[in-house]
Amino acid sequence: MRQITLYTGDGVSLSPQNGEGRTVSQYTRLIADDGKAITNGSIVTICIDVPSAEIMNWSDCDLSAADDEISDTDALKIITEGNV
Repeated sequence: MRQITLYTGDGVSLSPQNGEGRTVSQYTRLIADDGKAITNGSIVTICIDVPSAEIMNWSDCDLSAADDEISDTDALKIITEGNV
């Protein structure tokens, strides 16, 4: 799993590119290695931006685990960060 530092500022919400007027954000982009996925135990994906303090909750897993469908309720919880 690769970890990409994300930057914010100067009209940019999150970007992997640093630039004038940008600072390191509180988020890190996690990208699964080729043929793999990453999971936090409930979400399985190949790429996600997470709070940097939560990186330790994520680990590599088999890509086949990403094929499992989630319920509409679980999807809504992901989108709304649990505020359902």
